[in-house]
Amino acid sequence: MSRAGIVYSALNNQGKEQHWFMGFFNSDSGPTNQVYTEIREAGHYEQVESVGIWQALGDKLSNGKLVNQANEEGGYLSGSIGNTSKPIFEAIMTLPEAK
Repeated sequence: MSRAGIVYSALNNQGKEQHWFMGFFNSDSGPTNQVYTEIREAGHYEQVESVGIWQALGDKLSNGKLVNQANEEGGYLSGSIGNTSKPIFEAIMTLPEAK
């Protein structure tokens, strides 16, 4: 079993900093692989209540899907994971009207 998450900091087209979360879960015991993505304001994951935020992300990841998309805060994030015992996790981050 593996579970991982990462937060990237990036600027949207308006030059505003955003934090982009992408995470995955895969199991040794069957086809239960899941992915979850979201885009939030800068500092969202660093707040005093961040333990609760990370717990909520764990819950969302446990209820994830093979493909998840976030189109929020001036950005687009798509994550996917294969449904095998040794899956590949892929994520694409982009901005509307990216040049």
